[in-house]
Amino acid sequence: MSISSPVIYFYKTENVNFLNTVTSDFLYWEIHSDKSWCEVKRKNETVISISVSDNITKKSREASVKIQYGNIIRIITVYQGGYDVGDYYNEEHIQGIVYETDTYGMHGKIVSLDESECKWSIDSDMLITQSRDYDDGENNMEQIKRINNWQSLYPAFYWCDLKNKNGIDGWYLPAIDEILKIKSNTKKLNANLIFYGTTLDDNNLYYWSSTEHENSLDAYVSFYKKLSEDMISYGSVSKGKSNIYKVRAIRKI
Repeated sequence: MSISSPVIYFYKTENVNFLNTVTSDFLYWEIHSDKSWCEVKRKNETVISISVSDNITKKSREASVKIQYGNIIRIITVYQGGYDVGDYYNEEHIQGIVYETDTYGMHGKIVSLDESECKWSIDSDMLITQSRDYDDGENNMEQIKRINNWQSLYPAFYWCDLKNKNGIDGWYLPAIDEILKIKSNTKKLNANLIFYGTTLDDNNLYYWSSTEHENSLDAYVSFYKKLSEDMISYGSVSKGKSNIYKVRAIRKI
């Protein structure tokens, strides 16, 4: 007995039937789903349909569909995403707003509910740090943490790292491309952030990234500027590390 698709993915809201083909020498096999939100039906001798209800749990979920004839068992694993950009995330004492997801909303990244204002480093003339990743601030964070007394020397990184306590980890200062992604979704994020007493700035003020500039004296910041009712500009420039700008932490989920 074999099945055409042993693993299936659904979006958070997707009212479609997925048809799966079963190849078997036995006509009287049975099917069963272990989750009520995942419905399976036998269409004919070789085809089954699988459908899911809308996922309102605000988290990804998984179901198993079992096809059985006697002692012969085949399993179809069904995944359904739970995250959309702008969703409030609250799991295992970790809170934030989702600003990015993968294709089906199974995983993504969140931005912190709060923010701060501080320096990237206490001195613009400090030595090069090698925190040069444009896409993943977690890599930059690892570079900074290799430096002696980094907590005192790099305030923006330290503020983000202070969220990693009481068994929680994974918070870091975003790389420049990550924070530009946040800024491009400002409107959706602020719709929920406003309930927590803070919103992403929608004027031409800067947010620190963890990405160091090539000259080592500067680091990249992002900005958001409303040019008119219909035109918004996003971008990045490099600024001296001892300037005080806004800081937000992010985390992968």
